[in-house]
Amino acid sequence: MNTRKNMILIKGNIKTSEIRFCQWDAAGERINIEFNNGKIYSYAIFR
Repeated sequence: MNTRKNMILIKGNIKTSEIRFCQWDAAGERINIEFNNGKIYSYAIFR
């Protein structure tokens, strides 16, 4: 993921360089994040 254009915080820690891909799940109102190690997690967003 481009760290110059994006910043992703997970539990207060910058994780942008550890993320391969992220996608918005409109139905679940969550973000699915695939990490460089191949694991995929879903996170709620703050509004």
